[in-house]
Amino acid sequence: MINSRQPMDVPQTLLSVLFLSIMIIACLWIVQPFILGFAWAGTVVIATWPVLIRLQRILWGRRSLAVLVMTLLLILLFVIPIALLVNSLVDNSGPLIDWVSKGQTGMPDLDWLNSIPLIGTKLYSGWHNLLESGGSAIMAKVRPYIGSTTTWFIGQAAHVGRLVMHCALMLLFSALLYWRGEQVAYGIRHFAIRLAAKRGDAAVLLAGQAIRA
Repeated sequence: MINSRQPMDVPQTLLSVLFLSIMIIACLWIVQPFILGFAWAGTVVIATWPVLIRLQRILWGRRSLAVLVMTLLLILLFVIPIALLVNSLVDNSGPLIDWVSKGQTGMPDLDWLNSIPLIGTKLYSGWHNLLESGGSAIMAKVRPYIGSTTTWFIGQAAHVGRLVMHCALMLLFSALLYWRGEQVAYGIRHFAIRLAAKRGDAAVLLAGQAIRA
């Protein structure tokens, strides 16, 4: 009997697996900046989908108008507050670093404590007793670390800027998911059914209910 099976080409198989692995890693590296924004968008869209449907009914059944209103709401709730925060950090970072670098970090007098009814005078005298008992010495020891700490804190504004980018991506993906939400949900449920039959579909529905709750 003649064996018609071809011998396995091990080098070819290894090269194929290696090539597929490289392609998968490259694809993940390319889409990595978009993963967080898409995850946020999915969470927001699932949680606010009933609101979108209600707006669509109010706006004469037009999905485009409902998506526009929901996008404007997301801008008001997410993008504008974070943009104002970043702008405030950038505007105030320069004067703050300059103030610290000049060594103007003495202990404050806190005169406003006297304006507090009933306990203001006691708080003011207690604060000055602390200063007289070594508060200035403590501040002198802490002062060398304040400059580097402040600079590090201001440097975190770059991370906030990255957060703004993710918010912009979230806004874009949310609009797309609002527009084609039914098709995306059908595709996810179909994949879950092919993966784990009824249990997969039930897991998808349970996840959606958990996010909405």
